[in-house]
Amino acid sequence: MNPVQYFLMSGIGLLLFWLYYFIFLRGKTFFAMNRWYLLSALVISLAVPFASLFLTSEQLPAAISQVTSLSETSNLDISEVTRQWSTMSSSTSIWPIVIPAAYGVIALLLLVRLIWGIRSALFMVKQSERLIIHGQEVYANDKVKEPISLFNKIYIPTHWKNHVPYEIIIHEREHINKKHFIDLVFIELSIIVFWFNPVIYQLKKAIRINLEYLADREVILQGGNLLAYQSLLVSQSLESSNKYPITTNFAAPLKNRISMMNKTKTRNWGRLFIIGALPMTAGLLAMNTRPEVKAPILEFAEPLTSLVEEVQPKGWPIRLDGAIKITAPFGERMHPILKEKKHHDGVDIKAKEGTPIYATADGVVELAKFDDARGYYVQIKHGDKYATQYAHMKNFVVMQNQKVFKDQLIGYVGNTGASTAPHLHYEIHEDGKPVDPKLSTEGC
Repeated sequence: MNPVQYFLMSGIGLLLFWLYYFIFLRGKTFFAMNRWYLLSALVISLAVPFASLFLTSEQLPAAISQVTSLSETSNLDISEVTRQWSTMSSSTSIWPIVIPAAYGVIALLLLVRLIWGIRSALFMVKQSERLIIHGQEVYANDKVKEPISLFNKIYIPTHWKNHVPYEIIIHEREHINKKHFIDLVFIELSIIVFWFNPVIYQLKKAIRINLEYLADREVILQGGNLLAYQSLLVSQSLESSNKYPITTNFAAPLKNRISMMNKTKTRNWGRLFIIGALPMTAGLLAMNTRPEVKAPILEFAEPLTSLVEEVQPKGWPIRLDGAIKITAPFGERMHPILKEKKHHDGVDIKAKEGTPIYATADGVVELAKFDDARGYYVQIKHGDKYATQYAHMKNFVVMQNQKVFKDQLIGYVGNTGASTAPHLHYEIHEDGKPVDPKLSTEGC
């Protein structure tokens, strides 16, 4: 799975979870439930694309039933497909360097900003006056314009130290007791990865305001003066200037918080809306593991994928319980049938007949046919630079001109053509010349 595919799949998850929250959960007063929903949405969206590394789905039976007809399509014209692919790759060859570099620079700047913000916030304790107010440890600092909480400490403006409303202490103590900083750190780290995705900023906004809802509710539950508290929020909002990314913001956003404090508590049956997240999670899992669902999505992302990185075959096309056994390496060898020295353009991998064969990179099927020498074989074009070939197959489950993706099933090991035993003959061509496939497995 390349980065573009990961960002697309995780981005779909982020969008779906946020839309569901915005439509069904945002107006509910189940703030604790919403907190865990939003955190879970982030975790699931970031993790579910990796499900394809652990879960596989067999190709549809209908695809296998096409093998007979596919083996007779050797005369199809593929020149136009190859020309379009080559044109696209050659005309955008600079982008595999520029786009990842730009992404990395911005992500690095955001990481530096976060680290510097945390460092500055932590350094405040050395510049602050320690006080005990309403039984709570508090730090007064001239640089603080409004009450904030950071990890397990509460900070207030120095000129407040002689008169700190009890409601503020309740509010900020709720933040530190419930470890709300975890949510803030997590969303800031997520923004570093998904800085280009507008949905992540909507999730950040939802997470931050929901934490304020939780603290506001605690003020009400502990008998705080609601009218005085809301008046304090209004007056303090004029001075709000929170510059630390992982600190809570006492006075903002104001309108929604006052509205939520005055709202009638949502009835308990409203909690049933959370159940909708379960089929959504199952759908995302299917989208990342089932070929018939995943393929159209990856096909949509393919033009962007080709801009971001050069498609290069990596790893072995078959998966065995033990080590891969090469019966005929790349290079000069004695041909087992012709009994003369010939250059072996690929490697022969020993495997049982019927062992699944998978594509080693995204690409377009140039050939899917039968001939007397290679038997049933598939040839895949990977951009303008690389191509792979899989020969002596029992059959194949792809067709000519079809787009395929890395780790997609393309056929099964066989003993067809000029073959003396079941095996897979696998070749990689770089710029039209055969190269040793073993080199593509280094570091895998």
